[in-house]
Amino acid sequence: MFGLCVSMVGRSAAEDAAQEVFLKAYERLADFRRDSAFSTWLYRVASNHCLDLLRREARRRTESLDDLAERAGPRLERLLARPGGERTLEDAELVRGILTTLPGDYRVLLTLRELEGLEYKELMTALDCSMDSVKAKLQRARRLFLETLRHILLSERV
Repeated sequence: MFGLCVSMVGRSAAEDAAQEVFLKAYERLADFRRDSAFSTWLYRVASNHCLDLLRREARRRTESLDDLAERAGPRLERLLARPGGERTLEDAELVRGILTTLPGDYRVLLTLRELEGLEYKELMTALDCSMDSVKAKLQRARRLFLETLRHILLSERV
């Protein structure tokens, strides 16, 4: 839960958000219909809560792509050059930094699928949408993530 909150609202607000998620889940336990896994329902509560926080924070300062490129360009190149199993905490923070530049719904989707490992059916339940919608949004989110990554790498080389 903490990982999802970090990827959506940032490390500084993640602890409070995760605690609030568990309080909301406890208060709404009667709403759990048992037609999906409890963890999937809990992810839905968490993603909705974090999206609400992001909406309320209209003046939230986000890092521009150029600032991220300047700060993290060389690390991104090293990250991409490493084989799949050799990731560090610094790598994870860098990926989370890129995720923060994406729209909230794409951030949720990529976090739940790629970082938390949810299956497509679980994503359908957690996001309350159809399988086709999950697949289409996931494809767009991955494309935007890669475009952002390319932008950072290209601006670092210029």
